[in-house]
Amino acid sequence: MNVFRTVLTRRINVELDQIPFEYLDVPFKKLLNWIMVEAGVHFRSKKPWGFPTHLHIEPSTLCNLKCAFCPVTTGM
Repeated sequence: MNVFRTVLTRRINVELDQIPFEYLDVPFKKLLNWIMVEAGVHFRSKKPWGFPTHLHIEPSTLCNLKCAFCPVTTGM
């Protein structure tokens, strides 16, 4: 149901690192990619079903293994 609402309104609401983001007027090509990525995660696919949906840039090259968003410390 959430997918249909997203396609009709062309609006994506996501939460990254406990920060909510709202994307408005998303092109249908990006919506399709988002749906494919979410479906791949849901079905636990070994290979990605879509292209990356966001980019995370690290502001420092120093690693102290204590960052809240780091996949190493959160056990992802």
